[in-house]
Amino acid sequence: MKDNEIIDIIKEFERDFKSYKDSGRALVKQLALNLNRAEGIEKRYFIDFFFREIGSNKNGLWSLCLQVIVEANQATAAPELERVYYLYFETKDEKWKEDIVMAMLQLNYNKPYELYNSFIDYHPDY
Repeated sequence: MKDNEIIDIIKEFERDFKSYKDSGRALVKQLALNLNRAEGIEKRYFIDFFFREIGSNKNGLWSLCLQVIVEANQATAAPELERVYYLYFETKDEKWKEDIVMAMLQLNYNKPYELYNSFIDYHPDY
């Protein structure tokens, strides 16, 4: 499956849920449900696309992709989120960094203690 096919699927879901007045929650929930229902290589294509998009934001979908991973409770994806964080954090804004850290926490990923500690030191409100 190619990236443009995945983008077309996401755009179709966006059109279907456009009229919902829930700030996109129904869209995220449906995409997460479909991700969890996908099997094998198809699921891998979607997850790989989501991580590329989270890092590059080439298609303006990084936030949606991150929300879907969290909503789908893809805990096994948390180490990859950490890798993406370290790969791109120098070029990203604070919102991106915060969203990635919060996603890892929501996925109960407890490995990156140093990352969490430095995040808390930098954001004492947490």
